[in-house]
Amino acid sequence: MLRFIIETSELNNILNLLFKIFNVRITYFDPEGREIDTFDIKPHSSFCRRRREIKSFKNKCDICDQINLAKARLEKKIQLYTCHAGLYETAVPLYSNDDYLGAFLFGQIRPKEKNILKKSRVFSADFSSLPAFHREYVFHIAELLKYMSEYIIIKEIIRHKKNPWVESARKYIMQNLKNRITIDGIAEQTGKSRSFITHNFKKEFNLPAAAFILQSRLTAARHGIESGKKIREVAEEFGFYDEFHFSRMFRQYFGLPPSGVKVKY
Repeated sequence: MLRFIIETSELNNILNLLFKIFNVRITYFDPEGREIDTFDIKPHSSFCRRRREIKSFKNKCDICDQINLAKARLEKKIQLYTCHAGLYETAVPLYSNDDYLGAFLFGQIRPKEKNILKKSRVFSADFSSLPAFHREYVFHIAELLKYMSEYIIIKEIIRHKKNPWVESARKYIMQNLKNRITIDGIAEQTGKSRSFITHNFKKEFNLPAAAFILQSRLTAARHGIESGKKIREVAEEFGFYDEFHFSRMFRQYFGLPPSGVKVKY
């Protein structure tokens, strides 16, 4: 069920204008992390398009994007990162007060600082055709897009439908990831019945309540590991049975073990 309204033509005009100026692919992901294709999204670069034909490569791309979209949402700030293929990508979150309205994602940019195509030269021509910018310049584009997002919010080009119980449920879950969360607790917090939450949660969040809570905990746990916390400490903090259980669930969701996460700060 669509919980927000997009003025498609206006958003399309903005993204097309930015594409003409910077020659980078910019797309919009809704609050549930889905890429919205109701407007004229520019195709992937030939380098990314050809490599994404390899299923394992595409899966890594999707996981990388979802992780950084989640971080942009959690931290409420721009996430400029290097994807697994070595290209610059950036997630720019959209917030109206405390309401998350999704994020812009742009990238497929070759770092101008260095040549990162180290192994196969099969894709060298496609790689050379990618736009090349310094990291600082990419961040400036992100800042411009952040300012544009304020215009988008003021003009209500993207806006929430009025459905208070959904945001109340989301807020309750995000504030209690380290505590036990139940359907009864969500029902009490939102003023709805248990049966209402059971039947309507998936329609709004695209996941059953248990799966959404697990996904949110794993994302927050990964952020904890990246900040330098021990795996055992994070597993206990977010209520997993033990380190083994946490590692198994983490690998299923992210495609790598917790020990494979790099400490960033």
